[in-house]
Amino acid sequence: MSDIEDRLAEIEGHLSVAHQEIGDVAADVRVRWRMSIPPRPDYDTDLIISRALDDGEKVASALRAVLTTADPDGMLVSYDANWVAGYMDAMEEVTAAITTALGASEAGK
Repeated sequence: MSDIEDRLAEIEGHLSVAHQEIGDVAADVRVRWRMSIPPRPDYDTDLIISRALDDGEKVASALRAVLTTADPDGMLVSYDANWVAGYMDAMEEVTAAITTALGASEAGK
């Protein structure tokens, strides 16, 4: 695995744990919300959820950087892809994968 694949697997793990934590807290918030001194990143509810949110922001920033670098003029959404078919087909696949991974924005719903 590459460093990027390793990091993505780690982020996916953080997101999974955060989803579980939110479900557990929702089931009984008075008993389940955990915080400790000193902080315990793999135990404290606030740190588990914050880590996943931080990771999500990093992924969104990385994907935005990829799109900006690969498609600085927004040509993927405004031009016919036939002029450089190989490149454009590949970029359309990347754009579709990123769009699927991020899902629809709240504004676009």
